[in-house]
Amino acid sequence: MARDALALADALDLDSFHLVGLSMGGAIAQEMALAAPERIRTLTLCVTWGGAGGAGEWETRVWAPQVLRSSFEERCDELLLRCYSEEFMSDPQRVEVARQMMLAHPYPQSAEAFVRQLTACGRHETRDRLGQLSMPVHVIGAEHDILVPVWKSKELAELIPDAKLSIVERGAHGMNWERAEEFNRLVLEFIDAELRDVVAS
Repeated sequence: MARDALALADALDLDSFHLVGLSMGGAIAQEMALAAPERIRTLTLCVTWGGAGGAGEWETRVWAPQVLRSSFEERCDELLLRCYSEEFMSDPQRVEVARQMMLAHPYPQSAEAFVRQLTACGRHETRDRLGQLSMPVHVIGAEHDILVPVWKSKELAELIPDAKLSIVERGAHGMNWERAEEFNRLVLEFIDAELRDVVAS
């Protein structure tokens, strides 16, 4: 997936770029930055992890059969529960809007594809290589994330030299949708600050 993303950047004639990855996208972004560090101006890693070891593989083993037994609607409901905050789930109107958007997706992900995604996530491991990263890195975690616990964000930041760490208080895994303005501000302020530093130097 990292190779595919870099190939897309080639097709778009992007010699270098600011890279933002969230959740599994953050795992892919880590591999992209390790494979082509000269192309990444800044790296923003959101609610993601450097590796899960045996726990990641075990989660796949436990969750995958459940996914294969579930309907698409049931999978959407479970993701809502795993990805959004208690406050969000207590607002029936917001939940229903999110749920209907998911159910109305014109190209819904199959259960088999979701299991392949789980498998890829469970196998992700970069912790022994993250010290090689030298571009500006911003790690954004969510205090109430139950899908990727906040300590994984802290671990990630500790393993990357000079990484900035931001923790969104009471944030959940889906904070990019649930708290979009705050999330976007965190992402853009970091990139903007790095651009100003480059201009100043």
